[in-house]
Amino acid sequence: MPVPKGQSGPVIHEAELVDQLSQGAIRQICVYQSDEGFHLKVLPTWRDAFLTLVGTRTQRIRYYKSLDRLIEAITKHGELPPTLVIGSQQKHTTR
Repeated sequence: MPVPKGQSGPVIHEAELVDQLSQGAIRQICVYQSDEGFHLKVLPTWRDAFLTLVGTRTQRIRYYKSLDRLIEAITKHGELPPTLVIGSQQKHTTR
């Protein structure tokens, strides 16, 4: 899977997430708040690692301006998975 600039780790595209949600193939969603907005990482049933949601066209991390919009986008394509975790993404600094 491609890794967008500034992102370390595997990704999932919006179209793939829609497909996985409609099939009930997402075990867990983690929502993170940062200065750019809300973004998410998902844990599919077929994988043991989280995937970061990126835009299909932009290949960049997909941010939502509000938590309401993010939840609406998820539930439009399927039910929420059994586990939904919400937190903030802190920037790591070295001392």
